[in-house]
Amino acid sequence: MIEEILSAQSIQVSTVSGATFSSNSILEAVADALGTDWTNPNSSVPSGGGHGGGHGNRL
Repeated sequence: MIEEILSAQSIQVSTVSGATFSSNSILEAVADALGTDWTNPNSSVPSGGGHGGGHGNRL
């Protein structure tokens, strides 16, 4: 999956069948590292993170 992201230069790639949560977590991590908005459909963390990454609009 990482190879696909690098080849496509995008996070708009196919996820791994049977590993949806892991695939979406990888996409979320890459999006966070790039400062790109991407909503993980499996995340229970509110938009903006909550992981201390500092990319949200928290006050």
